Amino acid sequence: MAEIGITDIQVQQSANGVSGWTTCIPEFDLTGTNVSAYYVNDYGVSVTSGYYYRVVVTHYAKETGWWFPKSQSFNQTSGVMHVL
Repeated sequence: MAEIGITDIQVQQSANGVSGWTTCIPEFDLTGTNVSAYYVNDYGVSVTSGYYYRVVVTHYAKETGWWFPKSQSFNQTSGVMHVL
């Protein structure tokens, strides 16, 4: 692929794990160019105990070939984690 990655990464926090989600870690992007796979390992963020957290991201891929669309993306929200 010409470029693949994860964009608009947000770590969100909630007091009850159901509603009132707010972004506590600002958006950032992780991308790789001219690769067939891209993995994010061992990336950590500091959070406050007693809250629920989730991650919201957009996965995307771009190609420059004649037969491929310019880009495709997919939005995803992780499961909820309670930090004690």
